Amino acid sequence: MISGEYFSLQFSPQSHFYYKETIDAFFLYLNDSDLLSLKELTVSALQNQKQVFGFVNNKLFHSEFQNQQTNLLMNEKTDLKICYEMDKETVQTVQKHLKESKQIEAKEEKDKAEQQNEDQNNQNEVDEKEETQKEEQEFENLDEEQLILEILKKMGKLEQNAESFENKKEKSEEYYLKIDINDPDKVFIEQIGEMKMDQPLIICLHGGGGCGAMINNQQFEHMKVYYKDYFKQQNISCVYCALRGIGNTWDLHFRPEHMTLIPQVISHCVNKFNVSPNKVVLTGFSAGGDGCHQLGAMLTDRFCLVNASAGHDNGCSYFNRAAITSVVQVGMYDSAYNRNLICLQKGIELQVLNKLFNYKNAFIGHLTGHNFNDRGGAAEIADMINVESNIPMNTIQGCCHPFIFMQERVTNPKFFIFQTHQYHTDTTYFYNLCIEGKGQITVIYEEIDDVINLNCFNRVDQKIHLLFNDEQEKQININGEKVSKIPVTSELALNSEQERDKYFAFKFSIDL
Repeated sequence: MISGEYFSLQFSPQSHFYYKETIDAFFLYLNDSDLLSLKELTVSALQNQKQVFGFVNNKLFHSEFQNQQTNLLMNEKTDLKICYEMDKETVQTVQKHLKESKQIEAKEEKDKAEQQNEDQNNQNEVDEKEETQKEEQEFENLDEEQLILEILKKMGKLEQNAESFENKKEKSEEYYLKIDINDPDKVFIEQIGEMKMDQPLIICLHGGGGCGAMINNQQFEHMKVYYKDYFKQQNISCVYCALRGIGNTWDLHFRPEHMTLIPQVISHCVNKFNVSPNKVVLTGFSAGGDGCHQLGAMLTDRFCLVNASAGHDNGCSYFNRAAITSVVQVGMYDSAYNRNLICLQKGIELQVLNKLFNYKNAFIGHLTGHNFNDRGGAAEIADMINVESNIPMNTIQGCCHPFIFMQERVTNPKFFIFQTHQYHTDTTYFYNLCIEGKGQITVIYEEIDDVINLNCFNRVDQKIHLLFNDEQEKQININGEKVSKIPVTSELALNSEQERDKYFAFKFSIDL
């Protein structure tokens, strides 16, 4: 039976390059019984609404073991430690590299801020000049009475601009809900190469975030070409789409409006550009990476691959992603908002999910600060440490363009976990599952030899439906209780295709 005395993974900022081998080594010493126990403990944590994995003082712990005071990975079979000691010279090398990277990054940030201020000042001068010219033109042809009326209107301008922030917010959201997919200021779509049947769609989210409209607009323009060259160089036919964030706040890529905007974009590209719904990739950099972390959990079954580069996960869960490929990339010296540490922690968590439940997650650490090459060509990547030689900071040169990780979407997974998210609606579809009603719920679905095992946690009044295309009797174990049911014609099942795409066309459902 596995115990908390040796499920604890420790790392330090200087040893962050070799987490993968140590996790591999850890699981190498687990027998089938240990692995089953660890799975059961993970399910138990989900059932008890606990954060399954967490970190204290750079130590990864499983929530079921959080009362254990353990700092090393050890068991009866081996004295293997998860955290290898490094000699003084190696530590000094890492610290020197970190110091130099921080100095370079600080200079880049300073230059960027100065350039942004200069651009903003220039733009303000242009705007002010244009406004003055416009007013002068308006007044030129007015008689005396009309001129007086216009002056009075201008005097009331301050009162007109005094509308509340909430009213502005409501108007902004109302505007973006009516977003036109053909509006080039919001949605950029381009066919790359020759149009082919069932070609991929690449949806790209720009950087920026909590800054002015001018900077976000510039970032949007940059994202229109950012990942594009790779496809042209490799003669890959695909549809390239860049989305302007909604508003100019830090969360501009994962607003409630995205729950309808993203499916609208996919549907448009399927119909107009012969895109396959099974080959939709979501990728983004910086604030765009933030959006990919979040949207990958909210709209999971719409994508085959989600890549988050240089982003912050903001606490989102990856449990929903059992059936898709997820890639997290970060600069190992990107200390702003603790991105490097947070992403490394996420990388360790994802590696454990790979081992426990066969998820398809990848973590890439770049030997840079915030900016790195994830758009084709060779990138300098931190090679995970060789356990025998114990030498960190080996580097390999490799391409980290998100497209190289693409695999076709699985539409009928035999295993998945579903957790509700912040924008969960009254009726939510997830693969062949439909949930009616709001409120938190976790569902674990597993199909083995035509028997469906369903575990539902935190369920209150929600209705659960399983969707099918045949009327054959189904054997279901729901929370350990065995039931046999025959699917019946259902409006919810028939609506599934309309809500998503042709690969989720169902006719029948079983209500649980």
